[in-house]
Amino acid sequence: MKGKLLYKLLMGFLLVALISTVVLDFGIRRILQHSLERETERTVLQKTRLFSQSLTNLSGQGLSDFVKKQAVAADARITVIDNTGKVMADSDAQPSTMENHATRPEFAAALHGKTGIATRQSVTTGERYLYVAIPGNTKQGAVRLAYPLSAMENSIRGVEINLFLATLIAALLTCVLAATISSDFARRTRELAALAQRIAAGDFSARSTDANRDELTQLAESLNSMASKLESSFAEMRKTEIIRRDFIANVSHELRTPLTSIQGYLETLQSSAQLSTQDHEYLGIIEKNAARMARLTQDLLALAQMESGERYFTMEVVSAAELIKNVEQSLRPAVLSRGSELIVDEIAPRAVKADADAIHQVFSNLIENALKYGPARSPIVMGAREVEGGIRFHVRDAGEGIAPEHRDRIFERFYRADKSRSSDSGGMGLGLAIAKHIVVAHGGSIGVSSDPGQGSMFFFILHLA
Repeated sequence: MKGKLLYKLLMGFLLVALISTVVLDFGIRRILQHSLERETERTVLQKTRLFSQSLTNLSGQGLSDFVKKQAVAADARITVIDNTGKVMADSDAQPSTMENHATRPEFAAALHGKTGIATRQSVTTGERYLYVAIPGNTKQGAVRLAYPLSAMENSIRGVEINLFLATLIAALLTCVLAATISSDFARRTRELAALAQRIAAGDFSARSTDANRDELTQLAESLNSMASKLESSFAEMRKTEIIRRDFIANVSHELRTPLTSIQGYLETLQSSAQLSTQDHEYLGIIEKNAARMARLTQDLLALAQMESGERYFTMEVVSAAELIKNVEQSLRPAVLSRGSELIVDEIAPRAVKADADAIHQVFSNLIENALKYGPARSPIVMGAREVEGGIRFHVRDAGEGIAPEHRDRIFERFYRADKSRSSDSGGMGLGLAIAKHIVVAHGGSIGVSSDPGQGSMFFFILHLA
């Protein structure tokens, strides 16, 4: 994450700098070249006019000598032709060896009374020239100055070299600046990401210390504000949860004594020979409900103790086979009395670290759940299988199965998937919640695999010893 973000930011800065530099260099070169060409044209045109004005009625050798002298002064090649295009004088070549120039673009324009300007490579010298021709006097048809463009091209190349060096220096400075800015941005972004992760993990006391004033600071302030609100809300929730848990524990504890008394007096009344059949029926109903209230009170108290951390587990190394054997021996009679059968399908050979009595309670709750929701006289299958990093214990029934919308909530306290069942036949929804608390306290996990009409398999995983 760190390297990727910094690399992307740095590459982004460099790409923008590179594109900007290339566009700028191209633009400057075009502007410079255009400016030098226009300036050279004006200069050569001015020199051509001055030369034309300085010509007198020279001809022959006198004209040739004058042309050569002026060419040195003007730093250009000078050519004079007559009205037919025949070369009368040239500063760099013998007129007699030169072809007719009437068709040259610049001379063609000058012979028609206009200023002719052209750029091309000289057939005579092989160099590129800027040609400027204007009409001459009565004896000369036209005069032309040819300015070599090598000087201008050398100037452009010099500017290009300077631009390249300047670009290289700018690129190096951009790299340093981009690396600094990118590193700072990436660092601050990582800090905000770490802050968000701490808040998501429940550390609502986490705060950002970013002192800058920009968009990232605004994000940091928003995270700080959210953390403060969550911290306050979480504190209120914890306070409410503690009050709720203490209330349940206190009520459960206080109910145990009167329920024990009620059950004791019921036993005394039921032993009386003077009771009628109807009296026994009524007392049976009272006894049944008192027993259910006693179980509920016991479960609520056990759940409250586990949630508050008051229940401690004695962890020992115990084999999966021993756990399965103890559960089978102690719970088989109760299962048989309900018309069902308890079957062990597989046993893992290795051991786990666990509180044997607590795991026995988990199995008891799962098997009780299977008896309540499975069809009458259907087998209940239990076992243990070694999986990666642990032992997976399971209890499988042949019931109606659990719909997908209920699977994530059946381990919540008081939650029952089948709302149509009475609390007497379907339980109060505490057995699975207690089982989950025990397994989680062991560092394990618990879950269910089920499809409607295909039964359910509850399983929990404990780590290998």
